[in-house]
Amino acid sequence: MLEGNKYVNLKRLLTAYGELFVKQYQDRLKADGTYASGKASKSLDSEVTISDLESELSVLGEKYITAISDGRGPNQQMPPSTAILHWMREKNVKLRDSKGRFTTVTDYKMRSASFAIARALGRNGSIKRFNYTGTGLIDIVYNNIKDVFGQEVLEAFGEDLEYTLERYLKEVK
Repeated sequence: MLEGNKYVNLKRLLTAYGELFVKQYQDRLKADGTYASGKASKSLDSEVTISDLESELSVLGEKYITAISDGRGPNQQMPPSTAILHWMREKNVKLRDSKGRFTTVTDYKMRSASFAIARALGRNGSIKRFNYTGTGLIDIVYNNIKDVFGQEVLEAFGEDLEYTLERYLKEVK
């Protein structure tokens, strides 16, 4: 009974908005200067789950995207220095000596610098240019899309409901 095209419009709309959210998050990462290796941006994907009782649109990605968005407050546990080391290598960070001159990069110096950066992030918080708070990436993108998104979801659900009721009434007759 009525198994066919259930929630087709809603699923199509949620899939399209999932792709839009992913694209907007990726664009925002680049716009606010938090795009480093591209790993966070490339990890973003959307997933749509629809059942009789609920519909869900999820945007999934690397765990640290929430740290980019929300930031790390001061006096928290420092992030892993190995992650900082990886970021430094991806960005091809050049090291300077105590007089400000560029110095040769050795594994020991890179590890020392990554530990110092991780310790500073733990003490001060993250991203100085955002006042040691996050970029607000998640909220900014969501707030830009939410009003149109909510209205279109209601319309798509209404169309699916109307279709289902029409089919049901034809089967009852």
